[in-house]
Amino acid sequence: MLGLLLPSLTQGKPENRRSMHKKTSQACVDLLGKTTFEQSERLETPRLFLRRFMAEDAFILREYRQDEETARYQYWDHQDYFRIHEAKAFVLAMAQSKPNQPGEWFQFAIAEKKNNKLLGDCAFRPNPEFPEEVLIGITIAPNNQGVGFAAEATARFIDYLVWELEKERIVAKVDRRNASSLRLLARLGFETISTSPAPSYFKGELVYESLLVLEAKMWRARTGRQPRP
Repeated sequence: MLGLLLPSLTQGKPENRRSMHKKTSQACVDLLGKTTFEQSERLETPRLFLRRFMAEDAFILREYRQDEETARYQYWDHQDYFRIHEAKAFVLAMAQSKPNQPGEWFQFAIAEKKNNKLLGDCAFRPNPEFPEEVLIGITIAPNNQGVGFAAEATARFIDYLVWELEKERIVAKVDRRNASSLRLLARLGFETISTSPAPSYFKGELVYESLLVLEAKMWRARTGRQPRP
């Protein structure tokens, strides 16, 4: 099961979520009446688009984010995403957000080129104290795993961070039980620099978390090319 640690779509107490719903409900209705957004940030691979979220993504996003196995290694709880309005609000927020803001998460939708259908998502958060360092995460929906989409998307994502945003260090936090993500990052050149010395209690289980790092200079040497258009 692939899934680097990613933030929740919504955070806070239930009353805060209800308030958010009231504030965004009309905006979400307006949003869902549209079929596309201006694609000011869109990355390409042979099979994929990494693009901004679109209105029609909300339903697929909700489906895989409330899947228990998908959420197992993530910071969110699958039960948090049962409500469709939360997925709609997230889509609206990401459609309007600006990438590369220190301390703020920005998420790309991962979509298949042939039909533009949502397959998963990836995100980055610049360190507010050292913006040249970013924390990343990626989720691929269960029915889209096993065909190389994660590796293809992550490699292009790193290209974007290193070549286009000129980041110097890319960081990932991974549950040690998540062997597929650890193998993927190792293939891409990440090195494990630390593992929690003692387990933490997470979703009713004792877990260890590994911190992995990829230095931009290593990626430049590894790829030896300019970013793809």
